[in-house]
Amino acid sequence: SDPNAFSAIKVRLGSTNPQIRFAAIYLLIHIAGEAETALLLEAVKDPVPAFRAIAAGALIGLGEESAFPILIDALMSDDNLPYSDPPKPLRAFSQQALEAYVAEESRPTGADDWADWWATHQERLMWSDSLKRYVLH
Repeated sequence: SDPNAFSAIKVRLGSTNPQIRFAAIYLLIHIAGEAETALLLEAVKDPVPAFRAIAAGALIGLGEESAFPILIDALMSDDNLPYSDPPKPLRAFSQQALEAYVAEESRPTGADDWADWWATHQERLMWSDSLKRYVLH
């Protein structure tokens, strides 16, 4: 990846303007690869919960377990995804991200069970490079 682009994005993640931070996160999630993981890990510290969830949605697909608590927290949110038209609830986005990257046989049964599931299974969770999903081992 281009070091100039990397540093330009990094600077924008630290902006006081939430629109600029959102644009940087939006760009990151669309180019997300191993090189962008460090920046996405910065983005999940954003003060705006929706921005943290969006970054976590990309990180979970890169095999980054730290995304789970952020996405699970977002399941309780009443916010919508920024700039979504029609408005998409943040909780729906988070549910989709969790379901997309956790193998079906390893998931909790209900949408409300993710927090308990995480507390119980986080030690047994393993990223499968071949499946591009988390499985329980």
